[in-house]
Amino acid sequence: MATESSLQRKKFGVSKAPIQATRAFVKTPDHVFGNADKPSDVKCWMLFNDQTGTRISVNTYNGNAGKGFVAKEHPIPTDTKEQAILTKGYDEVPVAQCPVAVAVQVAPPAPKPKRHKAALV
Repeated sequence: MATESSLQRKKFGVSKAPIQATRAFVKTPDHVFGNADKPSDVKCWMLFNDQTGTRISVNTYNGNAGKGFVAKEHPIPTDTKEQAILTKGYDEVPVAQCPVAVAVQVAPPAPKPKRHKAALV
């Protein structure tokens, strides 16, 4: 019988924890994995965390990242054109659809301090 720890490692990889993301992009490969009788449900995910400015790519097989998966963070390009090139072929979906991610909220920008006009004397 598998322990909870081994099940978490199979689901999320070495960290045994879901990936925190603010945006998720997914695509399904064109080719079939597994055998013809029992194909695997494979999805390619690109997960963005706008709080940390990083992205992580992960493939899931039947909803699992695999016990050897190690999340490697890459910086999110600041140029929207570069982001569009990076996510070409992917569909943006709610983070909740990714079985190995958890949604985090982007903190709103801090309000700018009000400037007071100097009193006219």
